[in-house]
Amino acid sequence: MRFELKVVGTVLIFLAVAFSALNTVLFFSLIEEYESETIRYSRPIVDALTEGYEVDTPPHILISNERLADRWKEYDLITLYRGMFVYVKRGYFYDKAKSFMISTFLTEVLITLIITGTFYLLLSKFYRSEKRYRDLLGIILLASAHRMGNFLSSLKLSLEILKKESHGAKNEEKIKKLARQADLLEEDFKKNLKTLNSIMDKNVPNENISLLRTVREITFHYKKRYPDKLVYIKGGNKDEFQIKTNPALLQNLIDILIENAFMHSSRVIKLRLKNSRNKICLLITNDILDERSSGSGIGLEIARYLTKLLGAHIYQNARGKRFKTLITLPK
Repeated sequence: MRFELKVVGTVLIFLAVAFSALNTVLFFSLIEEYESETIRYSRPIVDALTEGYEVDTPPHILISNERLADRWKEYDLITLYRGMFVYVKRGYFYDKAKSFMISTFLTEVLITLIITGTFYLLLSKFYRSEKRYRDLLGIILLASAHRMGNFLSSLKLSLEILKKESHGAKNEEKIKKLARQADLLEEDFKKNLKTLNSIMDKNVPNENISLLRTVREITFHYKKRYPDKLVYIKGGNKDEFQIKTNPALLQNLIDILIENAFMHSSRVIKLRLKNSRNKICLLITNDILDERSSGSGIGLEIARYLTKLLGAHIYQNARGKRFKTLITLPK
């Protein structure tokens, strides 16, 4: 079902429930008001009858100086005034209120159709415009990704040619370093593409994931890239840290945070998981390499955005030579 129809359907249900509750209260209020109005209307008639005047009463009202014994199924007693019993035809108030509510209901249906129709047109126009811009952005990103991929392929090919034509161990070592950097750049490029696809794909179902296992796998991957770093992970059994969430978004979020800790740490990285009743906390602590290693901050901005998509919270604090990142994820 289209997004606009879902929203309009929700609005229709809300209006139907609201009008139903309002109409129920209004219906019984009308019955009470009609009864009070009839009592007020009957008193001058009773005054005239007790003074000996002849008065034509409305067909739905019956005034008698004694209780009705034979017609009690046709009339209801509404008041006793100056010794006179005032009756009204049974169902009169109900029928009058129902007649009024039918006309009110038709008016409400018309108002609802006008409101939802206008809302649907505005929402549909906005959604089409937003979708057009999103598709355009996706095309631009794919074009940029295509160009970047071609550049990396050309770079790696050039490095292979240089490696074959190089002379001397010193030049060969430099080319190997460039090749490793190119491989890392390609790996990061593919990871960013994966992150982009996971954000744009809204049809990925939630799955039960072990956060501890995810942290260990990503940490092991970056430990191979940065073998000189010391990593400490503190957590219990992997089954204690099960959460149901979008696997792609969670994987990318943890990957960005752990990579950031490895890149900007001088030596030590600590990861600690804590389980509570309705959330799981992940604390990442690393010592800071130097002030120049702060980076552009784009990775942390992406992490904050992914955190919002997951319904989680992120807290960051730099104090002295330590940088801490705390993530709280709902189970």
